[in-house]
Amino acid sequence: MKLLYYPNSKLREVAEPIDKFTPEIMTDLAKMFQLMLKNGGAGLAAPQVGINKRLIIVAVPGWQYMLANPEITSFQGQQIDEEACLSVPKVKVQIHRAQDIVVRGMNQSNQMVKIPLKGFVSRVVQHEIDHLNGKLIVDYSKKFGGAKRGHKKKKKAKQS
Repeated sequence: MKLLYYPNSKLREVAEPIDKFTPEIMTDLAKMFQLMLKNGGAGLAAPQVGINKRLIIVAVPGWQYMLANPEITSFQGQQIDEEACLSVPKVKVQIHRAQDIVVRGMNQSNQMVKIPLKGFVSRVVQHEIDHLNGKLIVDYSKKFGGAKRGHKKKKKAKQS
């Protein structure tokens, strides 16, 4: 198992949901976990290793989780911080994210769960969900042609 790197087109695909965790998926997630740790990551999404499934893993101090089909059901607050990405080496981008989220998804016991998250772990989960939707940190950067949201040109007032 190897990481895919930007601009690999597979990183732009919208990942497919899974019905349940299977032994094969658990094997893939274990390999992903080792790859993530080896590369110093805090999270990894299946598309980053060429698996087009809606699967993420997160491992931050005090919290480790595998989640399938994650979606954010609520969010509040705002945090702005620099993010890096294993699939976009040597690039860091300032990104606005929600401070607190509630994420819903299926855990490895095939149970639907809702998990409230705050701060850094909230940021990591939002980053990994972006990957599931084909979005990368470069999409938030003007340098790479992103970050166009919220930057509307003001119309000149007509002079009479």
